[in-house]
Amino acid sequence: MIDYTPWNVTDYQKIFIDESKQLIEIFRNEIVEIHHFGSTAVKDLPGNQSLDILPVVKDIEKIEQYVETMKSAGYRAINSVVLADERCKVFIRECDDLTRVILMIEQTDFDAIDRRLAVRDYLRMHPDIRKSYADLKQQLAYQFADDYHGYKNAKDEFVTSLERDAVNWYQSTRH
Repeated sequence: MIDYTPWNVTDYQKIFIDESKQLIEIFRNEIVEIHHFGSTAVKDLPGNQSLDILPVVKDIEKIEQYVETMKSAGYRAINSVVLADERCKVFIRECDDLTRVILMIEQTDFDAIDRRLAVRDYLRMHPDIRKSYADLKQQLAYQFADDYHGYKNAKDEFVTSLERDAVNWYQSTRH
């Protein structure tokens, strides 16, 4: 079931900070920087019980060494391809009705990192687009309450356009 929580109901920032501390403790010298991204990182955008964390790491190949340590901390490694051209490692932990998704990306994969940060920052800076996206997500969550794939497919066109616009905006603000 797709369940949205209004942004102000859960302290996502505190959860992000707590999870980040734990990840930094586990990975020590591997993490270069760490970011909160996705819906829960954008004020006034409802979250779907998933908190996305983006640790940028020095060498993605070294992350495999930490799978057992992550397992001991309650995470499970997911063998999935996020996008075909991305080199990443994904861990998931479910706790207190909130799934923590850890998407580790190597520091040299600038496009993958920028894509996540661009959407987050774009939605933070454009309240009209943020509201449109929030409205769409909530409408589709009701329409596809028990069909996550239908929900995801129904919002793909909007998300693709949003990501394209966000990346263009993000790149223009960095020059």
